[in-house]
Amino acid sequence: MFAPWMKRAWNLYGGWREILFSRYLAAAFILVIPCVGLWQPGAGTEWADMSINILPNLMGFSVAGMAIMLAFSHPESLRAITQKGNETSYFLKVSANLCHFLAAQIVALIFAMIRKSGFDWSPFSYFGVLTLLYAVMVSIGAAGQLFNTAVIMNKAANSKSGSK
Repeated sequence: MFAPWMKRAWNLYGGWREILFSRYLAAAFILVIPCVGLWQPGAGTEWADMSINILPNLMGFSVAGMAIMLAFSHPESLRAITQKGNETSYFLKVSANLCHFLAAQIVALIFAMIRKSGFDWSPFSYFGVLTLLYAVMVSIGAAGQLFNTAVIMNKAANSKSGSK
């Protein structure tokens, strides 16, 4: 059902265990409680509208983050993050995490589209709001990983220039 790259990214991400024990999912479960007005019966489509307004921007951030990571790579820093082609290198793990970030956003967007089509059932809306919050929370992790990557690349570039 899934393409081989999806299975590989899923395994590098950590699979269900990583999701179920994620602090981002825990935060989403906590945040969905005060957002009850968005998913309770008769709440309308406000949460779906929010998702449709927010998620495409986050998706752009995800793709741009990966593009920036690759575009600004020079041989020394790329060698540092790819760890000589290691199958579980930092580079592949960050890439898998960005794939997960995109997948969370896509799932949340699909929930919103279904709700906008007229499907009105409060448990569905609860999970729609939960997936939106999870996608937003995961963006914190993605930003952190991109920053950590910048630190590694900076150190690799610095160590190379210092050895001349």
